[in-house]
Amino acid sequence: MRGNNMDKSQIQKRTKELLEKADKPEVFTARLQELLKSFIDKEATKNYQRIIPDTGKFFGVPLPILRVMAAGIGKFIQKEPTEALG
Repeated sequence: MRGNNMDKSQIQKRTKELLEKADKPEVFTARLQELLKSFIDKEATKNYQRIIPDTGKFFGVPLPILRVMAAGIGKFIQKEPTEALG
């Protein structure tokens, strides 16, 4: 669980780097998926798949990490709404 060992500042830094590509939706989406995959909790993912078998694709990222990422993305959207429209 490599991602769970990261501190908040590392998650914020990586999210900020991701947002530098917000004007290029294809690149942004690919990098967002890479970032999410780097935080996968394999045990949680197995559990989610067991509980909700027809979920489709998901990454099993712990909620505290998602909250940090979402806060950074939310701040970006407030500051740069036109960039977020991409």
